[in-house]
Amino acid sequence: MAESSSPPTEASVLTAENSSEIKENLLKNLGTASVGNFDFYKLKDLITAIYDYGRVHNKFPVEWTKEEAQKFKEVFPNGIRALEENLEQFSKSFRQDNYFSVKLFVSALTFLIDDLFEQFKKLDPTPEVLAEMEKLIYQLKGVKYVKISQIEIWSNDDGTALDFCYEHEMPSLDGVPESHNWWVECEGLKITPKPDSDDDF
Repeated sequence: MAESSSPPTEASVLTAENSSEIKENLLKNLGTASVGNFDFYKLKDLITAIYDYGRVHNKFPVEWTKEEAQKFKEVFPNGIRALEENLEQFSKSFRQDNYFSVKLFVSALTFLIDDLFEQFKKLDPTPEVLAEMEKLIYQLKGVKYVKISQIEIWSNDDGTALDFCYEHEMPSLDGVPESHNWWVECEGLKITPKPDSDDDF
């Protein structure tokens, strides 16, 4: 993966006010994702849009109008088809120095599978489209676990980068849940302290 001149996502604190802009960006990128030809930058923009939406939806309640929900129902399949079709080629472009981009990529896939796909299912898609999406999501899960294994190989025991990586690719982790444990606290992941145990030893 070539070194980029800008980080893969804006390193800014999320607010309820910018959730509408993030939602609009998600809908735009789902609709314009390229099916039938590999467009690295469009796919990167889609993955970043999914990551940012997942963060804001995890942090704030995001309201959808009927028109927005209908638009999401229409464009979601296009985005998933583009991802599944091109993801293997896209993911092969990552090198060890793209360590933070790989972590962002895994978080985006997790938000897609656990959040966006669940929202899509609530919109009552046709059985044929739902069956197709379930198959593609299953394949995306496989890519996710391959990349988690790659992160583990590229990490020290404390979960930090084993070798040189591009610091400018470090995204904001504001809104990323603790369950995304390929990130660590020193990178900005918010860890909830465990309560003191009452056990006596």
